[in-house]
Amino acid sequence: MNPQLAKLQQLVRDGRRISKGRIGLPHSASLERMEHVHVVPHTHWDREWWTTVEGYRPKLITLVESLLDLLEKDPSFASFTFDGQVAPIDDYLAALPAAQRAAAEQRIRTLVSAGRLSIGPWYTLSDQFLVSGETTLRNLERGMKRGAELGGYLDIAYCPDQFGLIQELPKILNYVGLRNVIGERGMKRSLPSRLLWTTRDGSEAEMLNLKDGYFQSRISASALRALARKSRGEPAVFMAGFDHSLPDSTLTRTVREAGARMSSLAAFWKDLARTRPRYTYTGEIRSIGDKALLPNVISNRVDQRREVALAEQRLERYAEPLAAALLAKYPEQLLDECWRNQILNAAHDSACATGTDDVTRAVRVRAQQVRDTADGIVSTALATLGNRMSQRGEYVWNPSNFPRSITVRRHGIWYGADDVPPLGWARLTPRPLTRNPHAIIPALRCTDEPDTGDTYTFNPAGEPHVIEPPVTVESLPSEPFSRLHVSIRNTEENHRMRLMIQLPKQPRSIVSDTPFGHVERESVVREIQGRDRLNGFPAGKFIVAGGVAIFLDRMTEYEYLPETNEIALTVLRSHGALSRTNPTYRLGPAGPRIPTHDTQMLGETKWQLGIMPWDDSSTLPWKESEQFSLPMERFASQGGGTLPSRGTPFAHVPDGILSAVLPAGIRTFAATPDHAISMHPLTLERGFPLSAEPTASKAGRTVA
Repeated sequence: MNPQLAKLQQLVRDGRRISKGRIGLPHSASLERMEHVHVVPHTHWDREWWTTVEGYRPKLITLVESLLDLLEKDPSFASFTFDGQVAPIDDYLAALPAAQRAAAEQRIRTLVSAGRLSIGPWYTLSDQFLVSGETTLRNLERGMKRGAELGGYLDIAYCPDQFGLIQELPKILNYVGLRNVIGERGMKRSLPSRLLWTTRDGSEAEMLNLKDGYFQSRISASALRALARKSRGEPAVFMAGFDHSLPDSTLTRTVREAGARMSSLAAFWKDLARTRPRYTYTGEIRSIGDKALLPNVISNRVDQRREVALAEQRLERYAEPLAAALLAKYPEQLLDECWRNQILNAAHDSACATGTDDVTRAVRVRAQQVRDTADGIVSTALATLGNRMSQRGEYVWNPSNFPRSITVRRHGIWYGADDVPPLGWARLTPRPLTRNPHAIIPALRCTDEPDTGDTYTFNPAGEPHVIEPPVTVESLPSEPFSRLHVSIRNTEENHRMRLMIQLPKQPRSIVSDTPFGHVERESVVREIQGRDRLNGFPAGKFIVAGGVAIFLDRMTEYEYLPETNEIALTVLRSHGALSRTNPTYRLGPAGPRIPTHDTQMLGETKWQLGIMPWDDSSTLPWKESEQFSLPMERFASQGGGTLPSRGTPFAHVPDGILSAVLPAGIRTFAATPDHAISMHPLTLERGFPLSAEPTASKAGRTVA
């Protein structure tokens, strides 16, 4: 090898500055290391945040139209990344006059096909902790399908600003055919910038941590050369853009001056893929790291958490399965509209309720639209089923893929049904009331403390004091748990309320559900870095700790308190700002300083929790949590049909934890520790789905 070239390469590896002619090489050779510095022009497009979708729309139109003009006129502006999602492109097209849409879509398709414009694979950049695994999977499927219609999609799951990433994301990515992911928040400082992220079922994804961040509002030749020195000759990426940024037509000149590359994430990844990551990691990405995690978004706007969770449940576990099993004409368009609204609500600022009051109201309207449409489909399907029953009476539909029993009180009389078939029906009959042998009433207390935080961060402003827990307890003989009904009438501003549940014994760890799996966390976590701290964890269905299982009716923030051996559930956080400037538990603002009145949560807030003994470390309460959170659906029949008083339309119902029932198949994930996702054929009994009949029947009411 040329000794001068060898000396240059050693200097590059050492990260030392090289001036022109320093070692007698031509100018082009002295800048050889810059070839691996990829400058990726982009925008981070929060669809709704400090204003609504409609408020951002004029800027979105300006952005897209100036971008299309720039890419078409300047071939040196190699590529532009539209934030790894597709929804903003659809928003732009929907804002155009109908006569202009086809031409605009063709311009976009031409640039995407040529690799000049990068979109997808997400439809929206979702917060994965706050939605189901099925919603995250559908988000990717929708983004990839729509991206393909527009010319193609990025084959990297770009996650620049989510508040952590769920443990099972590599499994979901592999399921839809993706193998690469880019993230930022939630990475421990001890982790390298590249790693192989694995799950227990053997899925894996190569991950890049954007340690320098996606938010780069200032770019200069000196900054790019500094990045080259820092990367020591390895491929490096400079994300040239920020929140709602417009394309910078002068960028090519700066990049050319530095000797770097105008590039794309796809081209950068191809350069990066010359070597494999050396470090393997398994687990969720939700730690205090180089970027603020903002963990308390989990406990923000608990009312929205419940409404979105209800809409998601009605769509996934009632409307789709009943439509697939019972309706001869599958309501594909209606369900597609539901899923679009659900996925729009999954966008991270929408799901986290870290926007203005108007944005939160828009999220709740979409959730209600999903729920109303799903309820209409459920009523139609069960009315069709009720018309076919041979016996007159009241029936229940079991939304689970395992037998369940029910007891319900009607007009002072107790009725019930035992072992209602999986995804099937049974007739209610009178029965005597028996005692629930599993009922327990835990030791409870409630604390209230001042909170001067914002939508992102709890900010203590005084000592907590104990108040009477606003809880009533209910136990039914058909349920293996006690239900805790929590009713809070809030008249005060700027405070946090937590329900404390005493554990029978000290836990070695805390286990909770996570989308498409479970996660085991240390019982005592002390992650503090500067002002930032990890002081709350997410759980959506159950928490298992210290001899009990706790069941939840929405995504919930919990914390284990070792001093008192309690699980603390945040049931209310009242505050008045989208973001504050300098809170105690965070360095600097997390967004614009905009007042939010609705976040004070004045008025009534209701919760429903469940609790039962749980000492079995070999299994988790998946079935019990379904029995708690997914009530059987009641419907009536006048009789006169041919169907028996109990049955199921399914010839085969697979085991595992049910995720979706579609005409294309039944999706489950395993109850075993690896939680592998599987798709099973949909096989119905003869005569199903049912054709509609003109006779009327009452239908569609939920029972606990």
